[in-house]
Formats: sequence, structure tokens, C-alpha cells
Amino acid sequence: MFMKMEFYFNEESCKEYGTSEEACLATVRKRFEDHNINKTIAETSPGVFEGEEKDFGTFATMLGFEKCEWFQETIDEWYWTMMD
Repeated sequence: MFMKMEFYFNEESCKEYGTSEEACLATVRKRFEDHNINKTIAETSPGVFEGEEKDFGTFATMLGFEKCEWFQETIDEWYWTMMD
């Protein structure tokens, strides 16, 4: 199974919240880095992370962002795709 998670932050919303798209992505990158125990997840383009079936747990930890105010206020689009 192939997995991909995409994060697209709204530049204007980031500014209004007092942050930047890059700062938001840095937080996402750090979480992936800290939980990438299999070392198989890669950022293939800015905000797009790809991994394998064994990375499911790591991808699932990203769901915690939806409870964070900064994330709710700055995210524009967020996708998790799984394919066989």
C-alpha cells in the first residue's frame, strides 16, 4: 500500500494568525521526522509526504493536528490518500 498526505496552508490565514506557511510546514515536517521510525517517509514536494503501508501509524499521528487551533486557522486543504 502506498500512502500520501498533503498539507496546503493558506498564506493569508497564516499571516492573520501571526505565522507563515513555512513555519506551519516546519511543524508538520518535525512531527514526521520524529515519528518516521521506518525511515521510509519522504517529502516529495513542499507539504507532500509519501510512505508505505508500514508507515500507517506515523500518518495517523498527523490527525492530531486537527485539534490544534493554529492548524484549524491556517490549513486550506489537507488530504490523506491510500492506494494499493
